[in-house]
Amino acid sequence: MPIVSEEHKRQRRNHILLSAQHCFAKKGYHITSMDQLVQHSGLSRGAIYNYFKSKEEIYLELMKGVVSREIEPIESHIKTLPTNIEKISYLFDHYYLLEPMCEEQKEAFFVQLDFQLSASRNSDMMNILDELHKDMKVKLVRSILQEGKNAGELKSNIHVDIFTHMFWSFIDAANMQRILFPELPYQSILMDQKQSFLNKISK
Repeated sequence: MPIVSEEHKRQRRNHILLSAQHCFAKKGYHITSMDQLVQHSGLSRGAIYNYFKSKEEIYLELMKGVVSREIEPIESHIKTLPTNIEKISYLFDHYYLLEPMCEEQKEAFFVQLDFQLSASRNSDMMNILDELHKDMKVKLVRSILQEGKNAGELKSNIHVDIFTHMFWSFIDAANMQRILFPELPYQSILMDQKQSFLNKISK
C-alpha cells in the first residue's frame, strides 16, 4: 500500500474545502448536500470522510480558514507600523484596496454571510461564530484601540468595544455593497467612514 505524504494530504484537504466553499457560496449551507460536495470535488464520499466527519465539520473548518486567511496577513503588516492611528488607517485602506474582488474572495464572503445567518438560528453555531470573531477579528481591532487609548494616542473617553464593532460594521457593509451593488461608489463611502472614524477616536 503506497504511503501518502503529508503534503498530499494537505492538498487533498484544501481541495475539499475549496470545493465546499464553491458549493456553499452558490447554494448555501442548508441546501447543499453531501452528494453535491462529492460531485463537485470529484472525490468519493469515502475519500472526503477520511478528512471530515460531516458536512458541518467541513463548513466550520472552512469558516476558520476563511477568517485566518483574511486576518493573518493584516496582523503581519500591522506589526511593522509604529502608531495605533496608522494601524487603524491601514485596516481601512486594506479593505479599500480589495478591488477587483476575485471570485474566490466573493465566495469566501458569501460563505461568511451565510454562516452568520445560519448561526443566528443555531446556538451552537453562534457560539462558534462568537469565538471566531473574538479570537481574531474583534481581538485585533480591540487591541489596537486599547493600546492607542492607553498610550494617549486616542481619546481617553472612547468606548473600545463600541468602536471595535463599529469598525467591522463598516467593513462588512462595504464588502456586501461591492458584491451586490458594484455600481455604487462604495470605496468613496468607505473612505468617508474612515475619516469620520479617525476623527472620532483621534485626540
